[in-house]
Amino acid sequence: MTLQIIMNGIHQHRLGLLNEDIILHGYFPKHLSKVDFKKINKLIKKASLIKSNLNNKRKDLHLGYDKNFQWLVDYVIHKVRVEHKIDLELTTFFALHHKKNETTVKRNHLNYPNLKESSDFVCLYCQKGKGLVTIEYSKNRKKDLFHEIPIDENKFIIFNSPLEYYISPNENKNNRTILCMELKDAS
Repeated sequence: MTLQIIMNGIHQHRLGLLNEDIILHGYFPKHLSKVDFKKINKLIKKASLIKSNLNNKRKDLHLGYDKNFQWLVDYVIHKVRVEHKIDLELTTFFALHHKKNETTVKRNHLNYPNLKESSDFVCLYCQKGKGLVTIEYSKNRKKDLFHEIPIDENKFIIFNSPLEYYISPNENKNNRTILCMELKDAS
């Protein structure tokens, strides 16, 4: 399975450097992995009960280390390295958990007080549910451009961390869980 690349709405299979027009996406091969998604669900449920997770503006559920998370991260990092010759390393890992009609605020993944420590890329992995990810960008004088990418179970999307994005409201009665990985260029 190769990563798909969206470039101005046209699927491409080559990549120079990621930019506003280029977004990688693919599917995690669940049938080939030992990732225990039931354990991940339990950890997310536990994290959703922690008061500090509930009071943050973006509703990020900060998760501790677990080998199941690490296996997902390793897959994404190795897939990008093999197919696109980009070395990445994880900086932060958290979950977004949406009940019916819940959504994200528009956001990016820059650390404004310390840009040097900001991630370079963000990877969204839809563990449960589906929705639409809208990624906004500008291209020179052309402003207010955007990509809309459907996200469903087991799909991941990788794009530049400075890009503003949001996820559509969860229209399903079941909860939606998206795992978010912030990644730095390790080259």
